[in-house]
Amino acid sequence: MTRRQLRETTFCLLFCREFHPMEEFGEQIEFYLENADFFDEEDKTETLKQFVAFSDAEKAEVKERVEKIVAVTEQLDAAIASAAKNWTLDRIDKVDLEILRLAYFEMKMDENVPTNVAINEAVELAKKYGQDKSGAFINGVLAKLS
Repeated sequence: MTRRQLRETTFCLLFCREFHPMEEFGEQIEFYLENADFFDEEDKTETLKQFVAFSDAEKAEVKERVEKIVAVTEQLDAAIASAAKNWTLDRIDKVDLEILRLAYFEMKMDENVPTNVAINEAVELAKKYGQDKSGAFINGVLAKLS
């Protein structure tokens, strides 16, 4: 699994928590990591197709990364809120918020990811999953946090 696949898969799973109660989130992670081949081929996104090819060790790495980010979400949110002037967390698009959480985690808590890489990859995720102005918004917030 590439770092980009790890990041994108982590983002997708983090985004899922927006739609499930936290007490069910662990089950949701397991479901997505273990049952990606459940979906019809035409329904699979590129990310879901990647799940099928993940080894058990890679699935464990994704799960561990998601759990680490979930554990420090309050810390991440406090920093994001301070950098996103005139924006409350409730007003930030959910896709953008999860990308910001992931990127800030990588910037401050993952020694293997240089800050400029975390920011660039976050902008790329925003282009793929966010709205038209998501990339610029995320770049601006992360620049303040760097």
